[in-house]
Amino acid sequence: MRVLAEGCETQAHVDRLIDLGVDALQGYYYGKPVPAEDFPDAVAVD
Repeated sequence: MRVLAEGCETQAHVDRLIDLGVDALQGYYYGKPVPAEDFPDAVAVD
């Protein structure tokens, strides 16, 4: 089973979840939600 943790907001959250072996993380730590029309700009790589 793969585990996704939602709601990661701090480095401490990320560190602890990685220590617990969580497979994937998401939350405000990585970025705030954006409207769909702004998504391409939010993930653009320069």
